[in-house]
Amino acid sequence: TVSGTVDAGNISATTATLGNLTVPGTITGGTFSGTLSDGTLNSITSLGNLSALTVTGNVTAGSISTTTATIANLTGLTSLSVSGAITGTTLGGTLTTAAQPNITSLGTLASVTVSGTVDAGNISATTATLGNLTVPGTITGGTFSGTLSTGTLNSITSLGNLSALTVSGNITAGSISTTTATIANLTGLTSLSVSGAITGTTLGGTLTTAAQPNITSLGTLGSVTVSGTASIGNISSTTGTIGNLTVPGTITGGTFSGTLSDGTLNSITSLGNLTALTVSGNVTAGSISTTTATIANLTGLTSLSVSGAITGTTLGGTLTTAAQPNITSLGTLGSLTVSGTVDAGNISATTATLGNLTVPGTITGGTFSGTLSEGTLNSITSLGNLSALTVSGNITAGSISTASATITNATIAN
Repeated sequence: TVSGTVDAGNISATTATLGNLTVPGTITGGTFSGTLSDGTLNSITSLGNLSALTVTGNVTAGSISTTTATIANLTGLTSLSVSGAITGTTLGGTLTTAAQPNITSLGTLASVTVSGTVDAGNISATTATLGNLTVPGTITGGTFSGTLSTGTLNSITSLGNLSALTVSGNITAGSISTTTATIANLTGLTSLSVSGAITGTTLGGTLTTAAQPNITSLGTLGSVTVSGTASIGNISSTTGTIGNLTVPGTITGGTFSGTLSDGTLNSITSLGNLTALTVSGNVTAGSISTTTATIANLTGLTSLSVSGAITGTTLGGTLTTAAQPNITSLGTLGSLTVSGTVDAGNISATTATLGNLTVPGTITGGTFSGTLSEGTLNSITSLGNLSALTVSGNITAGSISTASATITNATIAN
């Protein structure tokens, strides 16, 4: 036991209890246990690999890089990059990524503002201000306030008992039943039954009672239609539509429009210069002479002379002129029969029956079947390898070389 100071070059002990230990150099040991002074802590700038680190106070660092961290409070960050998931009780701040597909539910929001379109299965709200609301099904509610679209209005077929109805436009209805009505304009009625008198500045419509003896004069009529006979001293009119007009004398006018009777038509033997003529039926004429004509059907002609071209979708009949030099191509023919000679650059056919075939050049093909003429046979000076050769006549040859031969008669000169 030393009560004073021990000044020694070396101290070696298994166990020692020291009040104070001052070492001007470096302390090297296995494990140090205790509390480091502030000056000693401030001089620590790096640590080795720690199995764990617990900090009860604040961690102030330029950057923190870790695989997994549990942090009670995190403040003062300028940026945070996490490759995995951030889990916390409360996350505060503004999300910069617009699309958040993983958010499937929210708590009770004080308010929500959506500038785009809300696509939702159900929306439940006490009060909502919607720019546009599209509902494919039925909207059910207590009171609707606003202006209904034209399509929605057209789908309304009945209403409940109305205390009053004010219509600034037109009412189109099958029937209207009322005790008293003040109507500014009344049009489109099929029937109107009034037990009293109808009073109005202007009454428009058709009177069903034929006889109107109290009417002795009329104002200027826009038009008048008479289904029966009009017996009148004089008729003066700028324009009139008359069912039947019988005039014993001559009718003289500028322009006549309508259908002439058969008798009147038959009396017409000539016409002036027509700008156009349209005939829906048949034209029966001795001859027709025209510069240009568009004819839907043309039948019964004994002859047709056209100095220009005849153009049509389908031309039916038999051409009498044998030579047709302007025809350079034909469609797919079911069959073609030629009694004369076919002079063609190339003929391509799956099957063809030819009376005579003259080819100044060479015929090349897979298989030839038939009988060759004598001139053609005489021009054959060699053959390829034959699988068999049968000769009913005589073979005259300079030499015959064969592995096996069956010969009925053989005459050998030498």
